[in-house]
Order: sequence, then structure tokens, then C-alpha cells
Amino acid sequence: YNLTVRNADGCVSAPLVVTINAAPTTPATPTASAVQPTCLDATGSISVTTPTGTGLEYSIDGTNYQGSTDFNGLAPNTYNLTVRNAAGCESTALTVTINAAPATPATPTASAVQPTCLVGTGSITVTTPTGTGLEYSIDGTNYQGSTDFTGLAPNAYNLTVRNAAGCESTALTVTINATPATPATPTASAVQPTCLVGTGSISVTTPT
Repeated sequence: YNLTVRNADGCVSAPLVVTINAAPTTPATPTASAVQPTCLDATGSISVTTPTGTGLEYSIDGTNYQGSTDFNGLAPNTYNLTVRNAAGCESTALTVTINAAPATPATPTASAVQPTCLVGTGSITVTTPTGTGLEYSIDGTNYQGSTDFTGLAPNAYNLTVRNAAGCESTALTVTINATPATPATPTASAVQPTCLVGTGSISVTTPT
């Protein structure tokens, strides 16, 4: 604009050139990725993917801005992610939800069948918790959908439960006892019938 002044006599001053700049561009609505809480870490994080660059700042509450594109240690909540440029223009918000941390299964309960003289192995059966998506292990490595573990040699087993989110319970120690020993073949002495006593007797000498 050429700004001039005119007086009552019609005299016009020399012009002053005044420039009105174009309106600053508002940043685009951001895009972002989120890392959700896990069984081991109850907080999540948000990382801005676009826009990035010099002069941009980021906020998840519309008040506090930072230069970093990463927001860590976030409690479960819904966050409104905005971008602000050097001119103070703020983007529209992107809503990002940090979910609640997945629940860890309860410590299992179980019943055990111990070895017998005829069957040298035992078994463990999980009683709680049971349901869809749960898996069970007696070594912390190999998991199965069945609640039954059979053919177990005598040992102490650490029974754990894992849910669909990969969260593992604390372990329940279940002991399968040693197979009970079979007694040795007995030895015995016998008293035979006599002319006066028509019956005999047997006395075990070992084992006693």
C-alpha cells in the first residue's frame, strides 16, 4: 500500500510504502503413532510423524508445547495432539487414545495327581483362571491351551497363565512327588502242622 496524506489545499505528500504480509499458514493436522501400555510398562507414548521441521512445536493438551515430536510416560487417557508454528498458528487437533494397561492374570490354582506304584508319572490340572484366550505353562516357555499337563516326571513345576495380551501371571509351584517304592519280596519262616496241632503258621522276617 502507498500511504499518502492530503491537506485542505489538495496537496498530497510523497507516498509511504506499507506492506501487509500474507496470512501465515496454519500447520496441517498432525499424524502420529502410539505405543500402548503393556503388562510390564503401564504408560504409553505418542510420536508425531507429520508435520515436522524447524519452528514447529507440539502439544497434547493445547497449553504446553515442546520442540520434541515424542511424548513419553503417558497415563491412559485421550490426548488432543496439535502443532504450532513460529507464527503461533495452531493446527486442528488429532485425538490419540492411550489405552489402559492390560490386566495380568491371577496366580493360578491347580490340583495334582501323584504317581502311584502302577503309574510312575503324575499330572497337573489348572482349576483357575480358565477361559478364552488363556494359555498355560509349567516351564515358563512352552504354553498350551489345555489346562491339563499329563505324564509328568517327579519334579517341582512352576505353573503360569498367559493372556492374549502376553501378560503372564506369577507362578504357582506344584510338586509331583517321587513314585512310591515297591516293597522288597518278603522273607518268612514257617511252622508246620504237627500230630498235635493240625495247622501251621507263617512269620514274616523281612521287610518289617
